[in-house]
Amino acid sequence: MRTPRLGWGLAGGGRGAVQGAWQVQVGAAPGAADCWDSGRVAGDTQFGVVYAGQALASRTRYHWRVRVWDGAGEAGAWSAPAWFETAYLDPAEFPGAWLGLRPADDSERRPLAAARLVRPPQPHGKPVTAWQLPLELPAAAEVRSAAVHLMSEGIDNPWGGGGISRHLAVNGVQPDSGDHLPRSSVMTFDLRAWLKPGANRITLRDFTGDAFIALVEVVLADGTRLSVPTAAGSAWRCRGVEAKESWDDPAASGWEAPVDVGAFGAGPWPADDRRNRLDRLIPALLLRRTVTVAKPLRRARIHATACGVYELAIDGVAVADHQLAPGWTDYRKRVHYQTYDVTALLHAGENQLTATVGDGWWCGHLALPFGSDWYGTEKALRLALHLDYADGTSAVVATGDGWEAGTGAVRLADLMEGQTTDLTVAERWRAPLVQPAPAGRLQAQPDRPVRRLMTVPVRALTEPGPGRYVLDFGQNLVGHVRLAVRAPRGTRITVRHAEVLDLKGEVWTENLRSALAVDVHVCSGGDDVFAPSLTCHGFRYAEVTGLPGGLRPEQAEAVVVGSDTPDRGTFTCDNDLLNRLQANIRWGQRGNFVSIPTDCPQRDERLGWTADTQVFARTAVHNADCAAFYGKYVDDLLDAQHSGGAFPDYAPANSCPDKGRFGWACAGVVMPWTLWRCYGDTAVVERAWEGMRRFLDQRDRTAVGDLNQDWSFGDWVSPAPQTPNEVLNPIYHAWTHRMMAEMAVAIGRNADASHHRTRFAAVAAAWQARHLGADGRIHTSDTQAAYACALRAGVIPAALEAAAGAHLVRAVERHGWHLNTGFLGTYCLLPALTQCGQDDAAWRILLSESMPGWLYTVKNGATTMWERWNSYSPETGPVNVGNMNSYNHYAFGAVGEWMYASIAGIDRAADDVGFKRLVIRPVPGGCARHARGEYRSLRGTVRSAWRQVGSRIELEVEVPPNCSAEVHVPTRLGCAAVVHDGATPLGDRSRHALFAVGAGTWRFSAPI
Repeated sequence: MRTPRLGWGLAGGGRGAVQGAWQVQVGAAPGAADCWDSGRVAGDTQFGVVYAGQALASRTRYHWRVRVWDGAGEAGAWSAPAWFETAYLDPAEFPGAWLGLRPADDSERRPLAAARLVRPPQPHGKPVTAWQLPLELPAAAEVRSAAVHLMSEGIDNPWGGGGISRHLAVNGVQPDSGDHLPRSSVMTFDLRAWLKPGANRITLRDFTGDAFIALVEVVLADGTRLSVPTAAGSAWRCRGVEAKESWDDPAASGWEAPVDVGAFGAGPWPADDRRNRLDRLIPALLLRRTVTVAKPLRRARIHATACGVYELAIDGVAVADHQLAPGWTDYRKRVHYQTYDVTALLHAGENQLTATVGDGWWCGHLALPFGSDWYGTEKALRLALHLDYADGTSAVVATGDGWEAGTGAVRLADLMEGQTTDLTVAERWRAPLVQPAPAGRLQAQPDRPVRRLMTVPVRALTEPGPGRYVLDFGQNLVGHVRLAVRAPRGTRITVRHAEVLDLKGEVWTENLRSALAVDVHVCSGGDDVFAPSLTCHGFRYAEVTGLPGGLRPEQAEAVVVGSDTPDRGTFTCDNDLLNRLQANIRWGQRGNFVSIPTDCPQRDERLGWTADTQVFARTAVHNADCAAFYGKYVDDLLDAQHSGGAFPDYAPANSCPDKGRFGWACAGVVMPWTLWRCYGDTAVVERAWEGMRRFLDQRDRTAVGDLNQDWSFGDWVSPAPQTPNEVLNPIYHAWTHRMMAEMAVAIGRNADASHHRTRFAAVAAAWQARHLGADGRIHTSDTQAAYACALRAGVIPAALEAAAGAHLVRAVERHGWHLNTGFLGTYCLLPALTQCGQDDAAWRILLSESMPGWLYTVKNGATTMWERWNSYSPETGPVNVGNMNSYNHYAFGAVGEWMYASIAGIDRAADDVGFKRLVIRPVPGGCARHARGEYRSLRGTVRSAWRQVGSRIELEVEVPPNCSAEVHVPTRLGCAAVVHDGATPLGDRSRHALFAVGAGTWRFSAPI
């Protein structure tokens, strides 16, 4: 960035403190102003100050400081110097080649290298081909692990066929993980739970009669390993099946031996077909270089990126605590690189610089719709180490000559399958290969990295079967298990991950679908520590098998991994269930913020779903610093935008149909709007403007009479009846035009603002004419989501808001004071009730402890948010509803916005930008007798704390300097009944007395 933006928070200054002017200085040394001195600038600006000094240089540290003048014109002291450092201002400055490696032999290829591509001996003319392996296990066999690896020409659009379709059966059971098969990419599925001693049958359904390849691997408790690949003359067999015929009929006849088609990686397809490139290097790529430091160093910086995910070390010491770098972008558009200060890690003489590269998002199993190898097939690293010496000279060590490449202990590193680490494998080194560069442009990472955030100890350990240990970490989280063990050389330890246990106390993995989520560790014979940091799992429980000497809790811990978004807000009250709910929301956010905002972190999906992101954004901002994280996600949305204007259902994306589905694609507008409203970020609005305008032009173009009717997921996972799309679709269409009009004013596009206000009015009027009665009733869909979304979007006229709110309350009452909403409606429900003066109804819904409801999940053991309200019950245990059941899905956690705004009372004025004009409006209710909230905004920290003492309420408010607040004191007796310490009365409402305050701490006491 050639023109960084600077900002500062304020503290102190006393009551009513405001900023009247500011001055920024930037220099080459602390306290210097040789690069820029803004001079005294009148105004209260605190952030978004664009650097306007001399041109910045690459790879240079700059120091800056700020001072402000108060409202009386008195200057404050200079701040302590801060600094920022540039990387490469021009990507062309990044030296070095992309270094990779090809497999040396079958040990460095996929397991399918041991199998052969086969097909039926002759065309059978039927729509389905069934493939079956009869498998005989010893009579007393105990299966430690079992998996099938396979690939088929099959269907490659698993979400395009509609509905759920099983394609795997084991002994007559069709596990949920066998959904969405076959694929024209390599998939691996866990068979262990369904195999038994004696005779077994494994059957797969394929929609073609062409190339198919598979390998079944079984490891028994006594160490016996069985491997059965497809090949002519093997036990595998096939037959043609009619569409309605059972493809797993145990009595079926007509089985035939297949014929050979070719070796894996040399299939019967054109030479450039992607399936021929799946025969690639599977172990982690290793690269190393000796770095000689010839004289005293002043500083040393590494700039690095990878096709894959990488880790760096110098003399065996990790360069940083980063995880899964460089993160997920559409590598066809952008590739991020990171910068590390390694000055303290280098010493005079020779240093060993090493890199380990796993598959990651580049070529691993990316997500259900993608398969594997979507962006590329070969892992690679690009790195430049800059050595700046004390005598003013410098040197660069970049990837190219002098490097070695190889493989070693990490035999598999896949985000979905897991990581296999074999410490009995020796490293094999040879010359690297220069790989083609990815198409995307190099860009310094704009957001904070994914890091190791914390560790969590084992809370409980059980042994449900001999040698099978289940670790309970007490918290559903995202990361990996760190295991310290000592076992005989070659001991194979398997770690399986799960979010919940079944009623028998066994790990329950059906909801993972095709995500294997298994880490394998092979011991060296000494003291080993396994930390599979090139993968990532969502789990609370881990099953550990294979340890001959037992397992103690202190040998394991969970390493929590996520994007580094520091905490910014807190909420507490005296209701323990609500405090647990707040903790669940924060853990759900922490676990789903891994480079992108994902829907879930455990199953074979983990996508940046746009609806989940946009409904949760306001809650997320209250919890943590999301400015850079969401700013990067806006770039992902823009990268994935369709040429016709539509934003995708998820980003990064592999394709984007020209649909622009409401509630999902709307994130392309909602996210820039949220960043502007919460952080005052007009730069992201400018950057996204043309994309947002093209999206809304597409929405206008496809509307009929200003009413959009295109299909969408709608109020996703709403209990029946779900609000029709035709009702919600125009609401979001109008709402996004309203947001665009507001943003247009902020960036000085007044003509555009007029256009979008006109479009909002037209769409709202068309919706009212079609759906809204004169009595405020939505006669086409008298549902909670219809009223809640319409009220929040502002498409119901102000004169009818109270009436619509009363209809909303009746809709809630019809459902026994439970919510009846999905992702879109739940986000809007409680704020809409408060908007209409129905706080009591909002409290009653929130505190419901039966299903569906937030506290139902808490009382049933949730430690993160669930995707569905009916995911679990004490009677049934976990339920895989519709093969789509995540126990870490933050969308319903959007209620956190209401908890901050209406329980703690921290909110903003309707037209506020950046928490400058605050509204403090606590709404005591339910059984809560006190609550406290805090939010550290860019301007400073705002706090609100209230407590009921007898028949009175005591409220304390802290407002940051340069800000003001409208304080709503809960009382029915008006301002005259309020005891306060100098606030300005504004008037009375039915339940609150209103006061105006400036910066400082203010106290109120009133009868309630």
